[in-house]
Formats: sequence, C-alpha cells, structure tokens
Amino acid sequence: LKFPEGSTMSPIDIQKVMQRDLNNFFTSYIGLSGSIQKRNLKCLVLKNLNPAAYKASEDESMGSNKSIQSFIRQVAYQNKDLGMPIIDATDYSGNINLNIKDGLDDLEKVNEKLENYGLQFVEKDMELEVVVISEVKDNSL
Repeated sequence: LKFPEGSTMSPIDIQKVMQRDLNNFFTSYIGLSGSIQKRNLKCLVLKNLNPAAYKASEDESMGSNKSIQSFIRQVAYQNKDLGMPIIDATDYSGNINLNIKDGLDDLEKVNEKLENYGLQFVEKDMELEVVVISEVKDNSL
C-alpha cells in the first residue's frame, strides 16, 4: 500500500485498511474472508538455559557467528513436516556460536548438542496470532 507522504496513519491502521481491502476483494470473488485471531498452538520453543554459553565473540569464524533466527530457520527447513511453529524464547538478539552443522532433522540429537550451549528445544502450548481464512456464507455483500 502506498499512502501520501506525511500520512498520519499508524502501521496498525494501515494493516486494517489492507485487511479490509483484501476481504472485500476475496469475499466478492471467491467467498472467502480472512482475519487475524489468537489461537493456542503446540510450538517448539527454543529455551535459554545458560546465556553465556552461546554468545558470539569477535574472533569467531563467519560460519558459526550467526543469529538465533538463522539457526531456527535452518532447523525449520530441515523439519518442514513438524506441524508446529518454532519460537525463539531466548530473549537474546546478538549472534551465537553453535557448531551444529548436520543432523538438524533429528530434534533429539539437536537437543543433545544444544545442551553444550545452554539451549534446549521444548514443546509448549502458546497463544499466537494466526491468519484464519474462512468461507463467507453470503458473498453478495
């Protein structure tokens, strides 16, 4: 969406306009509507057990000096059929040093390796915002 320069609309208001426009279009043409709702979902959560164990230092090679999000993306890619979101609950925003290059598709083995770094994946129910697509009964709006 493009708004005039100097627009006073907040990002939340812009999202609402975009959602309304998308719903108007899809309701009219294919009878579907979308909304953002909070749902309780089973998640795989990366927990921080010892923050000092994995922080990156200046002299680390580029291969291991990466963000936690980068590591989580690699794990998610290797576990596409997991059926649950992977959440970072470490509260750490810097880079990390993890020497875990293979076997990311075996979460039990990943957790064994993560113990050395003070990290652990655990399953946990969490309330997350998700996009819900539903059929509109009367699309003559």
